[in-house]
Amino acid sequence: MRTMSRVSSRIPKQWEPPAKQVYVLRTPEKRPMKLPIDFRKPRTPGRVSAADRNLVMRFQNWGCKNRPFLRIIVSIDRLPLTRKDHFEIEQLGTYDPIVNTHGEKLVSLNIERICYHLAKGIRLEPPVSQLLGLAGLLPQSPTTYVTALRNRRELMRGYT
Repeated sequence: MRTMSRVSSRIPKQWEPPAKQVYVLRTPEKRPMKLPIDFRKPRTPGRVSAADRNLVMRFQNWGCKNRPFLRIIVSIDRLPLTRKDHFEIEQLGTYDPIVNTHGEKLVSLNIERICYHLAKGIRLEPPVSQLLGLAGLLPQSPTTYVTALRNRRELMRGYT
């Protein structure tokens, strides 16, 4: 009968979970600074963010069947999107997606109030963040680049 005569002299290391992915930025003094990746809720150090209070900036449809007209509103996340049984906290702008006679889509934004709510850490729905990216208030959304690439390919289909 054979017995285990060799005993490992090394102490087994305790298991450690893998490190979270972090961005490494540089401070003005060239020291590394690590930030956790969480793009769903903006960071508001030292205070409760508006996303923790279930506030969201979204579009609300105010148009008809073939004539859409959208309002940019602040509301509570769990409330429905329909106009008749919806409670809005504040209206921040409007968006008319139908092209007018000059080839423009009209947008009106209350920049001061939008910046106020962004500073509070409000959660943005993707269409609103895409529109604010086109307006220059936020970084461009990746879906904007994908849409532009598809439109460019569609335009170039007739030339090749």
